[in-house]
Amino acid sequence: MFTGAQCSFAQPEALKGSLGATLKAVRPTVFFGVPRVWEKIYDKLQEVAKASTGLKKILSTWAKEKALKHWESKEFGATTGSAFMYPVAKKLLHKAHLALGLDRCKAFFVSAAPIEVKILKYFTSLDIPIMELFGQSECTGPHASNKLEAFKIGSVGRPLPGTETKLSPDNGELCYRGRHIFAGYMKMEAQTNDTVDAEGWMHSGDVVKVSLLSPCHFTIV
Repeated sequence: MFTGAQCSFAQPEALKGSLGATLKAVRPTVFFGVPRVWEKIYDKLQEVAKASTGLKKILSTWAKEKALKHWESKEFGATTGSAFMYPVAKKLLHKAHLALGLDRCKAFFVSAAPIEVKILKYFTSLDIPIMELFGQSECTGPHASNKLEAFKIGSVGRPLPGTETKLSPDNGELCYRGRHIFAGYMKMEAQTNDTVDAEGWMHSGDVVKVSLLSPCHFTIV
């Protein structure tokens, strides 16, 4: 509402085959999918890749190698430069974006459950860098997120501005607080007190480790 965005939802049978048609019809500029959504697309793309032969196969493999190297050079902490001829590879891979209905998409996100790094890397090789994030219903969606300006494949990114984060010294549990924390479970005071302590810290129930310091990227373990 604040940005004037239009939100579209997939059909109930999305994972049975209708998602592709929805994406082509909507052509989203931002696409969020739970891991199962990306896994289904990944499986379909693997079938397409196996059927590819000859010059098409050679060009596809070359373009994907260039795109992956480019995005790996953009990761936080990377020391290598972007791949030579990446702009050419980008144009070749745009055909895949058109086929998926993602030709206008500028931001790709995944959350709600673990996703394999190999799947993230595969989409990255298609010039589709999926940004992983961490959040819960109790914090109104996200708490930490990767973004194109600062990301690390395999992590859930950095805490959002205006929030506080700490790790429990006892077990490494992720605790956080801020104005995005919910007011509590309706008519469930005991459960609310178990989740949010007297100092306002939300206890996520997830154990994390800090992958990088200053600034930090979190990894769910």
